[in-house]
Parts: sequence; C-alpha cells; structure tokens
Amino acid sequence: RRSVDADLVELAGGPDPVAQRARRAADAGEHVRAIHLAESALAVEADHADARGVMLDCHRALLAESENFWLSSWLRHQISEWES
Repeated sequence: RRSVDADLVELAGGPDPVAQRARRAADAGEHVRAIHLAESALAVEADHADARGVMLDCHRALLAESENFWLSSWLRHQISEWES
C-alpha cells in the first residue's frame, strides 16, 4: 500500500483532503482507518500538522481501549514518537 500512497493522495487532491477524511474517521471512532489515511497524507507531507494530530489522537484512543500489555506499551511508544 505504501508504494502507492503518493499516487492516491495526488488523486484525492493532496494531503489536506486526505487528512480531513482521516479526522472524520477518527471522530467516528474508526481509529485504525483514520491511521491508515493519516499515514498516506504523511507519506506525501511528513510534517502535515492535521495528519500528525490524527495519528496522536488515534493512538491515544486506542491506548485508552487497550487491555493488552504489549499493545499498550507499543501504543505508548508511538504516542511518545508523535509527541516529539
């Protein structure tokens, strides 16, 4: 999938509409879907603020739902990376 992210983002009109779609998915509780969309936007524009915000919010939401020690640890690590 990652090999075509730039193509798909271009077809969608750029990283802004993709990040907006990611935000809508996150707001609807579709966190994994939102992460995939945000990753696509970030593949084109690594510092896209809205997409980075979606990544952080979704990882935090998934952490709040997680009951798995290993998943929670990985999510905490990801959150730390997105915060920096």
